[in-house]
Amino acid sequence: MTGSESSLPPGVVALIPMRNFVLFPHALTAISVGRDSSISALRYALEGEVPVGVVLQKVRLRRS
Repeated sequence: MTGSESSLPPGVVALIPMRNFVLFPHALTAISVGRDSSISALRYALEGEVPVGVVLQKVRLRRS
């Protein structure tokens, strides 16, 4: 980790919003991410050992 990453406050997680998909506790399943922001968040989490939070996206985001 670099100096800026090591100064993150405790409890920081990388959030991945999921559409049309429900993830249940203790269930092992593959997930597919395609948005650049989600891919970047997952890479950041893997490289920095940051926990990942998967959340349900209620309303579809509009791309501008």
